[in-house]
Amino acid sequence: MTKLESAFKSLQARNPYWSSYTCLANAIIGKNHSKSDIGQALKKLVDKDDYDKRDRDRLLEHLCSLRKQRNEKIDSESPIKMGTEKYELLRLEV
Repeated sequence: MTKLESAFKSLQARNPYWSSYTCLANAIIGKNHSKSDIGQALKKLVDKDDYDKRDRDRLLEHLCSLRKQRNEKIDSESPIKMGTEKYELLRLEV
């Protein structure tokens, strides 16, 4: 089992009401996984009902963009004011 799969399964166990895509996205944030690893995880771990096959390439690009997201937020010197659920998800992982 890869580190990405392990992180995914851990998130899924702690958050049973999250979709499999949401769990994968949160497992990727701030980590330096390769695009091929993310693509394989998308294919293997995410329920096929969570997305349309035609959207797979765009979803993969979005997931790849999350690799840098957390580091940019944490390393920023200015305080971040976000009242969104997205911030809450990130805060849980810190």
